[in-house]
Amino acid sequence: MKTELTVVYVGVNGNSNLGKYFYSYDPAILLVEDCECPINFVLSEETQPHYKIIDMFVSGSGKQFKDIKIADDGRSISFVDINSKKQLISLSILVKDTKLGHLVNCDPQVMNKPPN
Repeated sequence: MKTELTVVYVGVNGNSNLGKYFYSYDPAILLVEDCECPINFVLSEETQPHYKIIDMFVSGSGKQFKDIKIADDGRSISFVDINSKKQLISLSILVKDTKLGHLVNCDPQVMNKPPN
């Protein structure tokens, strides 16, 4: 399952880093219905090359994710969602603007709905 992440510097009225940055995901809703589902968050073509994914944090996952790997170029992060229990999982994909040195917290949600 591939999800594109777009991050841009807007200065004001953004949704991260005190309004300095705007980020969005496509698709906006990540509904996982398969067990052992590979997930890949990729920085979009619209995201300038000086943005790099540097880490991921998970809240309340109950150890649903494994094999977390950031690409060498920092343009993507992948992992496997075990999807063994129905739950909503909050993430933080941490992106660094290497030009300005700022960190941008991009927080998608993953909805796990295991097959019956």
